[in-house]
Amino acid sequence: MNKKYFMHLMAIMMVAMLSVGFASCSNDDDEDKNVTTSVNPKDLVGTWGLTHAEGWEIWEGQKETYNDTYDPLNPTSDEDQKMVITNPSGNTLDFVIYEWDEILKKWSDDTKISLTLNGNTIESGSIKMEVLSVTSTQLVLEMSGNTFYEKQTYKKLN
Repeated sequence: MNKKYFMHLMAIMMVAMLSVGFASCSNDDDEDKNVTTSVNPKDLVGTWGLTHAEGWEIWEGQKETYNDTYDPLNPTSDEDQKMVITNPSGNTLDFVIYEWDEILKKWSDDTKISLTLNGNTIESGSIKMEVLSVTSTQLVLEMSGNTFYEKQTYKKLN
């Protein structure tokens, strides 16, 4: 499976799973989730360019691994990605994810989603995103599902 197809499929899966919403009861999380970091949503606000993605996926019964680097300031392929995160209120985060359009030579928005941040975790169905770290210049996210794992590193562009 090529990387472009996988990234697009992963974005579609994330939108599909997260658009269902976060429906849960406040008392059904009895076990300790060991959340060691509580992320301030304001720290995530900005434009972030993907610089590194590593992980694995199960495709046709085979586990395929990857470890790719990107330069968001000089995009060259449709695997180059950036995202704009806004914080309209409370723990709500709005994401607009862009992919580089090789033909038009410009960023095109691919996915728009609104999520809720709880501690350092965003979770829905089989999709789970965790903010591993965030500084004024770098954001590291980890996503996993039944058939994939990915760790993404972003550079703050503004």
